[in-house]
Amino acid sequence: MGIVSVVMLRLRFDRGPLLLKGKIGTPYGKWDPRIGCYRIKARHYRDALEYLKESKLKYEDDVPKLPPLEQLKNNVKLRAYQNKALDNWCHTGNRGILVLPTAAGKNKRLEVQFYPFA
Repeated sequence: MGIVSVVMLRLRFDRGPLLLKGKIGTPYGKWDPRIGCYRIKARHYRDALEYLKESKLKYEDDVPKLPPLEQLKNNVKLRAYQNKALDNWCHTGNRGILVLPTAAGKNKRLEVQFYPFA
C-alpha cells in the first residue's frame, strides 16, 4: 500500500491581496517566490473559492467573515432603466459592468446600491 498525502491549502487575506499557501495554485493566482505562496487579487476571492471547490481540493478559508452592515434607508428615486440595471447587476451576484451614456445617472445608481444613506 502506498502512502496517501493530503494536500491542505490555506487561503488568507494579507493587507490587500489574498495569499494561497500550499503547492497548488489557481488560475487566479501568481506564484511569489519571495514569500513562497500564491498571490491572488482580492477581487478574485469568489472565483478562487469556486475553483477550489470544483477541483475538490482540501483547503481552509481564513479570510475573515465580516458582520453584515446595518441596513440604511435613502430617498433617491431611480428611473426605470436604472432600476433594471440594478436588478440585472444584483441577479448576476453583483458582477458586471454598468454601461450607460454620460449623464445617465450611473453615480446615482451606485449610491443606491453602495451608499443607501446618501
